[in-house]
Amino acid sequence: MRRKIYAITMLLVISFLVTPILSLQSSQNISSYGVVSYSSGKGWLRTEGKWIVDSEGNIVILRGANFMGYEFGAWDSHTEEDYARMASWGFNVVRLPIAWHYIEPQPGAYNSSYFEIYVDRDIAWAKKYGIYIILDMHQWYWSPHFSHPHRGNGMPVWLVGEYPDSEEGRRKAITDFWLGKGPNGTVASQTNPSMQDRYVEAWKYVASRYSNEPFIMGYDLFNEPQDPKTEDMTSQQVADSLFSLYDKLIETIRAIDSSHIIIYQTLGGGAWWARLIDNPNIAFSCHYYDLDETYNGNVTEIENDFLNRRWNLPQINPIKNWGIPILVGEFGYDVNWENCELWVRDVLFILEKYPIKGHLWWSYYKHDTFGNVLLYENGSERLQVKYLDRPYPATMTFQPQKWFFDFETKEFLLAAPPGANTVQIYLPKRHYSTFEVFLDSDNWQKVWNDNNRILTIHFTSEKLVHITIVPS
Repeated sequence: MRRKIYAITMLLVISFLVTPILSLQSSQNISSYGVVSYSSGKGWLRTEGKWIVDSEGNIVILRGANFMGYEFGAWDSHTEEDYARMASWGFNVVRLPIAWHYIEPQPGAYNSSYFEIYVDRDIAWAKKYGIYIILDMHQWYWSPHFSHPHRGNGMPVWLVGEYPDSEEGRRKAITDFWLGKGPNGTVASQTNPSMQDRYVEAWKYVASRYSNEPFIMGYDLFNEPQDPKTEDMTSQQVADSLFSLYDKLIETIRAIDSSHIIIYQTLGGGAWWARLIDNPNIAFSCHYYDLDETYNGNVTEIENDFLNRRWNLPQINPIKNWGIPILVGEFGYDVNWENCELWVRDVLFILEKYPIKGHLWWSYYKHDTFGNVLLYENGSERLQVKYLDRPYPATMTFQPQKWFFDFETKEFLLAAPPGANTVQIYLPKRHYSTFEVFLDSDNWQKVWNDNNRILTIHFTSEKLVHITIVPS
């Protein structure tokens, strides 16, 4: 996909067949961030209606980024400093892409070192800084076997290595996967499980490793499932096969792990062919890159696009009509494209207006060329960060009626319903070196933690309460 081309093809050429055996990189000095360990939620996260809640039933709003690297072999790209920095931006969740071709480099042989050396290390860093992890089973251009039009990642080479390394070969491999065939298009049987069944077994291995880890927020089952758009299957048939696979995945994971939230996407990670999965502890994720390079600064265009045009049937629009949490698992805009700042500002406004229960930028990474990553190689921030590092209600004992942040005036407004009593609000230093708080309630108090920039407000009221925070 044009809008998420990593420009890391050369990295993949070097690393796509390499198992993770590189030495660990020592972490850098993190004292400058001044961040103490904290979590915006307590214990396990789960879904409750349209919201995500912690073990005490508090609503948790998730803000963060994808942290690419481990899906294409950039082993030294993650450090403890990165998690400290993200926590200093108020991020409380990281979507961590992992790749099946590293998990199962040979049929039935699972590579525990991939997790022990790399993934577990990131989880430990995330826990230290109060950040939840989403494990994302990633694919991009299907497999590292395919180099046209870009070197991919995801499906193991042994699964697809006999298909031609061409666009036609890639589409054929994807089609055979959805048709339920065995590796390399063979006939599936009891002794030759289908590619889908092998995918289920790989997830079973992952879920077995992490079934007792509360700092994993959830499992994102399949990144941007691909519609091969061939004559062998209609898009409807591909979607049917995808949701049949989801049924198997959920049943298999739930047999060994009943605690973690399961996150699912529809074809392409967008919204077409979306369906509600009626199961407990389920969240739907869509990715949003629409209007890239064409945005003219009209926020109504983004709102209409997000709510209406991108859904194949408006009556099934998950944001409006589904009773489960909706996440935006990826969104992003290249800093080199026209109106980048306007797009980021306005998309964040729409995501908070409805509100989306969690959103994650693509991607946190350091690179001087990739315009949608958040850091240059020297660690300096790109301009998108000043919009992403914004105030938000991290946890609440109530369902908010709305919240709003005006980037120009720096005014933050939260409307709490009658009977609400406690909220924790993250206030970034870049917008609030000092601040004032106003409530239209006679009975309230505040507690400020300067280390993690969390303002806790306790209040009582039998009417709607407006909380306003402004710089002073």
